[in-house]
Amino acid sequence: MTVTVDRSLRGAATLVLAVAAAISLHAVYEFGQDRFFTVDEYQFGHATWLVSQGEKPYVDFYEHHFPLSYVLHAPVLLLDGSFSERILRLRKVPFVYLALLSGVLVVAGYAVTRNRLVALLSAFVPMALGFGLMSAVDYRADNFAACLFLACLALLEANRGWNRRGVAGVCGVLFMAAVLMTQKMGLVGGGTLAILAAFHLRRGPEGCSPRRFIQRPAVFAAAAAGVLVVALGAGAVLGLLPAAFDATILHAIEHERVYPTSSPLGRYLAPFWSATRLSTPAVLAFAGVYVVSRPGGFWRVPIAVATAAAVLAQAQYPYNYVFLCMLIVLCAVRGWAQVVERLAQRFALAGRLRGLLYLLPLAILPDQHDFLTRASTNE
Repeated sequence: MTVTVDRSLRGAATLVLAVAAAISLHAVYEFGQDRFFTVDEYQFGHATWLVSQGEKPYVDFYEHHFPLSYVLHAPVLLLDGSFSERILRLRKVPFVYLALLSGVLVVAGYAVTRNRLVALLSAFVPMALGFGLMSAVDYRADNFAACLFLACLALLEANRGWNRRGVAGVCGVLFMAAVLMTQKMGLVGGGTLAILAAFHLRRGPEGCSPRRFIQRPAVFAAAAAGVLVVALGAGAVLGLLPAAFDATILHAIEHERVYPTSSPLGRYLAPFWSATRLSTPAVLAFAGVYVVSRPGGFWRVPIAVATAAAVLAQAQYPYNYVFLCMLIVLCAVRGWAQVVERLAQRFALAGRLRGLLYLLPLAILPDQHDFLTRASTNE
């Protein structure tokens, strides 16, 4: 009878998490439709509209970002209307990325933990921390790159158990797609993967190799290279490469060199911290629990690289922290799961109580989302 009750309550907890995830996704969508547009969004959006009208980037108009965002999303504005009439349609694009990322994290999370409650908690990763979500809804290539690369990392971690060529190939495609969204991901993503790959050179006890962080690395590299070759080939056929190199490499380097060093981050961070003084420290604490644990070794590298990149960035704005915020929440979910299991073992908690404990992280959502609705509307 006890097993039946435990299974019933575990099923109820699963249902609650699934419904809460759907409600949260809907709230994120509504927030994205109501939030004000930032200056950069008009730049990304207008470039997307120009491509939808048949203009070629770098040649017909100036752009200093990598091209995948506005080339890939041009069909969103292709059908009808002017840019000003259809720009809100672009806000649906980041929502699609966030929703798909949630799905990937659920599947990958279950593959790694074999715990469906932890997997469902992973669905909240893109939408749980208000400081990151404040910018994650923007039509901005940084956000698309963050979603693509986090999906890449989650599948790489899962593939350590699966060891499938197809998954390694998908990861390579996701990585290169993230890089082609923004130059920043070339540094963050490239640095992360370089360090993870370096662990292949380590030798374990008695000369045995440890389990790789990147399974099927040759397939991963071939898929990434294939995407890059296609992109460069298309650029060469269209005659874009010389102008693209000047704008996205040389001009971007110069832009970073002369960018003002003063940081406006405090005016964004202070109200966030003030409004979430209970929930945010809890998220950081449980993320720390996981990162310092043995299972958290895979995620230490991207967190360290993303932290360094965000701190060293010349433009200190919240959008630089979207990827890092997602990583922190992912580790916090795993950290909370570790705490629950330790409590269950130490105090011999029944399965039904353990299932209820997995619902407690939902308590941070009202705090975090309330900050958003008060701080980021079109009013």
